[in-house]
Parts: sequence; structure tokens; C-alpha cells
Amino acid sequence: MINDNSKTILLIGPRLNKDNRTIGGSEVLFENFINYCKKENRPIKIIDSNKFNYSNLILALASILLKTFKLSKNIDHIFLYGSKNDYLYIAPLVAIIAKLRKKQYSLRKFGGDFDSDYYNSFKLIRCGINYAMRNAKTLFWETKRLLPFGLAFNIKSYWAPNTRRKPIYENKNISFNKRKIAFISHVRKEKGIYELIEALNQLGEEFSVDIYGTVMDIDNLDISKYYKGIIPPEDVQKVLSEYSALILPTWKEGYPGIIIESFSCGVPVLASKVGGIPEMIEHGKNGILFDPKDPNEIVRALKNFENYDYNSLVKNSLSSFNYYEESAVNNMIFSKIFE
Repeated sequence: MINDNSKTILLIGPRLNKDNRTIGGSEVLFENFINYCKKENRPIKIIDSNKFNYSNLILALASILLKTFKLSKNIDHIFLYGSKNDYLYIAPLVAIIAKLRKKQYSLRKFGGDFDSDYYNSFKLIRCGINYAMRNAKTLFWETKRLLPFGLAFNIKSYWAPNTRRKPIYENKNISFNKRKIAFISHVRKEKGIYELIEALNQLGEEFSVDIYGTVMDIDNLDISKYYKGIIPPEDVQKVLSEYSALILPTWKEGYPGIIIESFSCGVPVLASKVGGIPEMIEHGKNGILFDPKDPNEIVRALKNFENYDYNSLVKNSLSSFNYYEESAVNNMIFSKIFE
């Protein structure tokens, strides 16, 4: 059934922000999935769930539900790409619409902490998501850690990691260069930016990190010495290929797309061991793991990194990308939706 392109899917998910205020991993992944469907000539209809593309939250929810009810009449399957709030608040209503329309639907979850989000929600909210998960045709989870949680509600739960296309760019460095390290993410507190700057201050001129991304909540932190601006999504892999390593001292994550893009270029990663990151990085093989929220851990990771065989790290990073290659994961998703 994988090659059956006659079935129309209604995709509900976050499009890129119209004013480019933020570009998150969920937006990039959803955009990539849309482009993949178009490339494969799969008929789709699209509803944007990104609240930043509406004037307010109430209008966003009303518009999403109205469009879902209208467009679901003449499609074969509804597919919701959801972050935490999409799952908690939109998924139950999409499930009700699907039942009214007598359509099947699937849910794909971004991020790696939904089990705690679920258990910390009000009982009424949990009842709604219980209904949505139990009645879905399939559930797709970004991290392996969430699979047991999903299987408790629906036996058709599958691992569907974040994906990227295989790029034409590869690591241009033949050895580790202390002056060619990149931080590419939202520049905000929960991404570990304060700890990173403190670590760099400790290291002085020994190491240098170029910082890229949308600046969000760091009014009292001066990053002007390191900040290089925002990279358009289509240029991220090209920029990454110019660096020896990526550093991501984040506090919480699912499967960061930037790590996958780094692997795709053969660029090893130094990252905090939180969320789904330890499922992606094998310490000393394709990168380095360190404890979050500790500048001293970042200092140690950077200093120890040069002790590893850099060529092996590059080779293993490229091999790691195979788990996240776009075509393989997306073909699996279509096979499960229409089996």
C-alpha cells in the first residue's frame, strides 16, 4: 500500500511563521513532510495549526476545527502533527470530527516528555486525550522512550523519529578545530545559552562558538561577541558543514532536528543528556554527552572532545543519520496509516 498515491490525507500541523519570529523543530519537520508528499505526488490538504499565524488563540482553535470539519468530508485520512498543546486540546476534537465524518485519523507527537505532560494535566483533559489515542488508527512517537506509554493506549504505536533529507554537504574538516564550533537553536534560557556563555568565559580564547538562532528571552545576557544571526532552514546543513562540531546544552528535548542535520553532514555533537538525546548520541562514538545546567560540564566536554579520534566521530555521525533519513521514515508512516 506504500506506493498507493490515490488516497488523500488531511495534514494538520504547524507551518513556518509568517513573520519569521521563530522557527522551531516542529515547524521544520512538518514543512519537510509536506514537501516530501508533494515530491512523491501524494494528494494532501493542509491546515496550519501554528498559533503565531493567527491573531489570537481562540481564533486559531476555531479556524482549525472549522477547516478540519469542512475539509475532512472528501479525504481518506486525517493526520495531526502535534506538540504538547496540540495533543492535549486539538487531538480530542479532531477525534470527534473524525468519528462524525466516519474517517480514520493518526497522531504524530513531537517532543519527548508527553507522558509527564499527560499526567500533570487536569482529569478532563486526560479523558479527552485518552479518547483520541485509543481511537486513532496509528500513533507515532518521536522518541523510543514514549513507546511504552503509547502502547498502553493503542497497540498501533510506532517510533517515527524526526527526519531530514540527505544533504549534498559533508564535513569539510579533517580534524577537530577549537575555533569552528556551532550552537544552532533558539537562543533562549532553556536551550542552555547562559551556561554556554559562562563556560566560554571560563575558557577564554581557548575555544570559540558561533551562535545562530532566534533570540527569545535573554535580555540580561550579552552574546554579541558570538552571535551570527538566523539561518534559513534550507541553509542549515550548508552552514553546519563548515564546522567541526555542534554544541547543544539544552535542558529538555525530544529528538532535536539540529542534531539530525549535524549527523547528516558528518558533524559530531556535544549535547546534554536529556530527553531523547541519549537515544541519538552514543557517548564517545558519534558525540559527547554531558549533564545539563552546569557550565563546568560544558567546559569538560569541550576539553575532552579533542582526545577522541575525530575521524571516527565523523564516520559514526554519518552512519547515525541512516536512522533519520526522510524517505525511510516517511514510507514507514504511510505503510502503517494505510495497512
